[in-house]
Amino acid sequence: MSDQAEASVRLNQARALLSDSQAHPKLIEILNKNNNTSAKIFICRAIASRSGEILPLNGSQVLPESFIDPLFKTLFSENTELSSWSAQAIASCQSHPVVERLRLLVADETQSLAYRSAGISALELMTGKEPVLALGALLNDKDSQIQNRAALSLASILGASKPVTAEQFTNQYQPQIQKMDDTSYLRWQLVLKQKQLLKMQQTLQASDTEIKNLRKWQQQAILADFNRLTDSPAKLELLKKYLIDQPDESLRISALLCANTWCKAANMQSDPIVQPLLELLTGFIVDANPKVRELTATALGLLAENAILTAPALLIQLTKEENPQTQAAMLETLGIFSHVPAAEQALKLLDSPEPDVVVQAARMLGKLCAAQSPPLQEGMVLQITQALAGSYQKPNVAVKVRQSLVEAMRKISSQEKYKKSASQYFNDLLHQALQDKEPALRSSAVYAIANLLGPQSLAILIEQNKLLDDSDAAVRFAVIEAIRNYGGKDLLPVLIQQLTKETNTSAMDTIQDAFLHILDNSKPEEYYQWIIDLQNANEKVQPLHERLILVMLEKIRQLKNNEGQTVDPKYEMEALSQLIRIYVRKGQYDTLIQTYTAMLALDQAAGLAHLMQTCDQLDLNDDVQLMGVGTLLAGVIVPIQQFPSPESKSQWDQRRLQVALRLIESQEKLLSLETGKENPQAIKLLSQLHKQLKDYPTLDAPINQRRAKLQEFRTILVPVPVTSDFRPMDSLRPEYIPRRASNEDSIVLTMGMASSN
Repeated sequence: MSDQAEASVRLNQARALLSDSQAHPKLIEILNKNNNTSAKIFICRAIASRSGEILPLNGSQVLPESFIDPLFKTLFSENTELSSWSAQAIASCQSHPVVERLRLLVADETQSLAYRSAGISALELMTGKEPVLALGALLNDKDSQIQNRAALSLASILGASKPVTAEQFTNQYQPQIQKMDDTSYLRWQLVLKQKQLLKMQQTLQASDTEIKNLRKWQQQAILADFNRLTDSPAKLELLKKYLIDQPDESLRISALLCANTWCKAANMQSDPIVQPLLELLTGFIVDANPKVRELTATALGLLAENAILTAPALLIQLTKEENPQTQAAMLETLGIFSHVPAAEQALKLLDSPEPDVVVQAARMLGKLCAAQSPPLQEGMVLQITQALAGSYQKPNVAVKVRQSLVEAMRKISSQEKYKKSASQYFNDLLHQALQDKEPALRSSAVYAIANLLGPQSLAILIEQNKLLDDSDAAVRFAVIEAIRNYGGKDLLPVLIQQLTKETNTSAMDTIQDAFLHILDNSKPEEYYQWIIDLQNANEKVQPLHERLILVMLEKIRQLKNNEGQTVDPKYEMEALSQLIRIYVRKGQYDTLIQTYTAMLALDQAAGLAHLMQTCDQLDLNDDVQLMGVGTLLAGVIVPIQQFPSPESKSQWDQRRLQVALRLIESQEKLLSLETGKENPQAIKLLSQLHKQLKDYPTLDAPINQRRAKLQEFRTILVPVPVTSDFRPMDSLRPEYIPRRASNEDSIVLTMGMASSN
């Protein structure tokens, strides 16, 4: 691959990542920390070269604020190329906070000359009045180099033949600029830039870079002008101004970029302006400028079904079109329209030497074959099938072309009526593609093979080609999807094994979905057996199984409520027990209350025994677990009106006493610290465990008052004299917590607790 081709690929990759919000943290990390200067340059280039469709209709900044700080760091790079692209990236933001930050940077005389110069470069590339006024202020800077740099930038912006002096700016330019509103200033600047561009082209003195930067400025200014308008008719009139009888082709192209942005939004919002907009655009299908024809075709595609009547005109132009980019755009739009008469022309363009054209031709043909209405004739489908196979077998076919061909094969293979011919022409090719070195091609081939062979594809994918072990997550994802669609219960162990070794989050989610999909509508016994097997797995992988277990437990409970279904109570009790095990591990005590309440409704005695066991397992010396036990007692035990036996009630009264005393002790310890503050939730929990433990002072009351209240709470629970050697833990010794309420002392102990019910 040539250096230029590699650069183009990397730039496209950066643009794709920029359009994916989930990839933004990684991009920001690279800008912040990565030493790979080349990667940073491509990210900045991707931001700087954002096309019109990225900008929202209101013209506000679409780039997340989290990018701004990293971009300013790269602006100060010692690498001049990186600093230059960073300046362009920052300039593309056009937001007031960014302009203000640049203004403060360039005005700060304590900053280095290099930093201030980088800021001036960014301001020079921005549209709007604020950057110009910020540069004008630098003409009186103490540093003569900053003065000169600002003077040259202003000359470029204002179309002056010489560097702008402070006197010129103050007396001539500044008053004129301040009188203009933002729209007037932009349009004045556009006129200046058109004159500059014409002069450059006539004199041939300007470099390609200077002309390119000037055109880019024009495009940004038109977009800003367009996006400031909120009224649809006003937007349409502005488009007409730039598109009709406009000699400057770069302005027409910029206007069509605006149109593309607007078409997408107008179509989604069902804007009444769509029809007049369509009428305006239709006239440019046969424009003399191929770029205008290309952007027009794209705009019509964005209008989707609203523009479908333009399909015949697009097809006529496509038959005569010679520009590859325009051919590709027209094929894409005709594919969106599912325009069957275009199939013949698409077949011809499969032989194009231009990869982008072949990609769009293949996509259109695949879509037409998969469409239910209007259907293609079987003879035409056979021609398409043969042509796709032939194109795939040509030597040195680009990766993206092969992938689009396989995607078209996939769509044809999904149609039952075409599977015979698809099997004849695609089968061997798809088997080869499964072993291709390109991951994207392998994943596309997996989907196509699955569509073509159905359940028979699984042995090919899993056993013969070992694609569940593929190095690329997208390939593994595709195989899992095939298992979900065509697999049976015999593959459930395969999915569980894959779950334990999978590292990709999306693939893990898909494995779980596939497992549950295959197991759907099973009997409670099957669900329960899988729950047991998953719970008994290695502790390291248990968290991976929790979602599966929770869903299956819910399935068991739902079966009980479905008409005509019965669930053995033992399965429901076991299901609740497994739920509790998970919630205890996660510390979800509020959720545990609901689960234990359901268990007690099934079998109170068994449920209480289970809850006692859970409480025994929790460590009351751990503040979090202590609060958890208290929460369970307050939510499950306190509301019980009738216990199975007096002994059971006595046991739970003692347990509440124990926990309440521990809570009091924990709060006393907190208040013993110099800056200690009690836990409001613990104080609230005490009032729930025992109704007499109330009227606690506010947390800003004197500390002695709060300590006295805690001592009063202790006396309520354990009415014994407090001696000089009494320690808080004494209240938890066995003699203070009898196991059975069998004597007078224990009656005193539990009387207060009983009243709380």
